[in-house]
Amino acid sequence: MDELELIAKTCIKDQRLYEIVESVSKMSEDEKAEFRAKVKKYFLAKNSAEDVEAYNFFMIVTDQDNSKKIIEIYNSLLK
Repeated sequence: MDELELIAKTCIKDQRLYEIVESVSKMSEDEKAEFRAKVKKYFLAKNSAEDVEAYNFFMIVTDQDNSKKIIEIYNSLLK
């Protein structure tokens, strides 16, 4: 299973994650770049397993059009 599908399946179980993905999907490229920079800065000194997982989630979701692709997968899984 690829990362986008895994995130989409997790969004079905956790509405908070879906809301994050949805919010990111509505951001412009500049807003996503700014958000990514803030995420990198926040997680710079964090190294617990949960922090690494959260960092990876945000990096995937904010990369290119991944958030929109995740929402498409999410919607197809709900059908």
